[in-house]
Amino acid sequence: RNPTNTQGAIFQQPTSMRLNSNNLLSAMIVFLTFYVIMIHLYTSSFPTEPPKPPVYKKERLTFDDKFLSDIPPEMKLLVRQALRDVSDPETDKEVLYVLHKKRVRSIEDLKKLKGNDWNLLGLPDSFTSRLKDRLEGRIYDPIVDRPFVLPEHVEGKTQIQGFDHDHDIEVSTKKPTEDKRPQEVNKSFENPYEQDMQGPLGLEKMKRLLDEATLTHPKALKWVYSPEGKYMSTPYQPTIVADEPAIPQALPFELPPQSVKDETDRVYNILKPVRPKLAEMWKKCYPNTLSTTTTILDDNTTYIITGDIDLMWLRDSSAQVHQYINLHQDPHIQRIIEGLIRRQSYFITRNPYGSSFRLTLRPEDDLGDFHVSKARNMYCSMHNYELDSLCYHMTLSYEWWKASGRTDIFSKEWLRTIWIILNLITVEQNHDTSPYVYIELPNGGRGKRVAPTGMSWTGFRPSDDQTELGYLIPSNIHAVVALEGIAEIARTIYKSSTLEAAATKLRDEIDKGIHEHGVINHSTHGKIYAYEVDGLGNSNLMDDANVPSLLSVPYFNFHSQHDPLGEIAQNTRKFVWSKDNRYYFEGSQAKGIGSIHTGSGTVWHMSIIMRGLTTDDPAEVEEAVATILRTDANTGFVHESFNPSNPSSFSRTWFAWANSLFSELILMHLDILKNPPSST
Repeated sequence: RNPTNTQGAIFQQPTSMRLNSNNLLSAMIVFLTFYVIMIHLYTSSFPTEPPKPPVYKKERLTFDDKFLSDIPPEMKLLVRQALRDVSDPETDKEVLYVLHKKRVRSIEDLKKLKGNDWNLLGLPDSFTSRLKDRLEGRIYDPIVDRPFVLPEHVEGKTQIQGFDHDHDIEVSTKKPTEDKRPQEVNKSFENPYEQDMQGPLGLEKMKRLLDEATLTHPKALKWVYSPEGKYMSTPYQPTIVADEPAIPQALPFELPPQSVKDETDRVYNILKPVRPKLAEMWKKCYPNTLSTTTTILDDNTTYIITGDIDLMWLRDSSAQVHQYINLHQDPHIQRIIEGLIRRQSYFITRNPYGSSFRLTLRPEDDLGDFHVSKARNMYCSMHNYELDSLCYHMTLSYEWWKASGRTDIFSKEWLRTIWIILNLITVEQNHDTSPYVYIELPNGGRGKRVAPTGMSWTGFRPSDDQTELGYLIPSNIHAVVALEGIAEIARTIYKSSTLEAAATKLRDEIDKGIHEHGVINHSTHGKIYAYEVDGLGNSNLMDDANVPSLLSVPYFNFHSQHDPLGEIAQNTRKFVWSKDNRYYFEGSQAKGIGSIHTGSGTVWHMSIIMRGLTTDDPAEVEEAVATILRTDANTGFVHESFNPSNPSSFSRTWFAWANSLFSELILMHLDILKNPPSST
């Protein structure tokens, strides 16, 4: 159907035709009729929307995967990144197949393309534009504001997991640069909040920072701070899934990296001749986090789940990588831990009151009424506010910096997250002014009444259970330590008097509140720290196995001017490891501290490990290790809780946090454990 040809035929009339008025009128009617019909047929042939390029077709391309062996891994990574940028629904393989058919099979081939060559690929303009940007280094990660770089291995070849496992990447064999201490004095760090954060901290400043963070995506909603009769738990940011950025994708990455394998073998070879079972447990537990729970993402972040629960806790993920900090010279470890810190920062800006997070919704996460009632959204899987979660982010950042001397994590986004945390902790010093409401808490979701003490309120313990009284002493002790670290970063890295003053002020107020309201004179043990208080004269004397705990006070290197000799901490340690602590239990195979999380009578391996981590007494170390060896239920792993008289009855077969903490115990006391166990 060609309207031009049809109209031309109408005008080609025989010369013998008589052109009287009737014939002329008839001819005009015929012409107009055909014209209307042709125009209708022509325009109706137009599609209602522009045709989609080949890679967007609903029908999947069919091909043999063998062609992938011709594609270098770095080319696959580049395509993966570009697809991530444009949220392309097609797969990597389809795009690589299209490029392969055009004989574009490497980054070198891409660099040879000029001008119209890109159009001839037959790929969407949006994708080719992003691909060129990636190729020329113009794309920056939204979280860290700099290009993503796949780290080199220290030596040899690295087996890249992903498309095809038979392809090795040649990598640099140069040795890592030496640790640079003190910090690079000439390097400047962006600090846009110096003026805005002066003066009292509080809710309004936290709102501004959160709104700024959510504006990184144009369709993101601003934070909702009040229930307005609609939400049962607040603050809550509803999720419109279709408007959210594309889900970051996993990168091909060797896990665990060679440095972890080498450290595993080193310690194993020390332990094997003298403590064979301990050596085998070490071999399974030390790499467990990186072998089973870690995903390296293409937005330069790292996602680490807790184990058999496929969610990421701020607390757990921080503790799970702590035993790898001493391997800080390995670029792979740098990428893992620094990526984790960036991912934590991102999640905190999505819900600073959240404790656990997810990359995407699982089938059971339908965001229906039940989930909305608990203030869950696409990112936040648990809205239980736990002060220690924010503290773990601060202490991981500080300890990584102190050990490695690296400053790559100190971006504008990290700094904004820290200011959000400081404002939130300040808000919760007077919980009556807080926007936080949670459906599980009493008193209309606000928790039991408290009075201001200088400490910061928290709704939940590190066990994810409700606090009985609002001021949780172990978490406030953790906050004192974390804030001290932030003050040092402010002074050394950012040269920020505003941040240093804010962190120091909070630290001093909380420390003073702990010692004015959280110290109890026990009839047997003398002055000890309570587990919880409310500022109204009520106290809860106990300890829970989950960290931070009262038992873990020395683990966090807590020192206070109000207890210069550490006598309160020493008395508290004796109290928690005694029957005066109602969560201390003994059985025929073990004794230790349990948790309300798993009910009465069970002991947590974490408490036994923590006792060993907070002592220099070889006898206590030996007792802790011997207890763990006889209570692992022959699994080679430590667990959450177990029956102290029947260790084969336990909870959680896959609990990476506990495995990591056990590994720390071995590393800390290797000088003791490298010898045969004492016979006594």
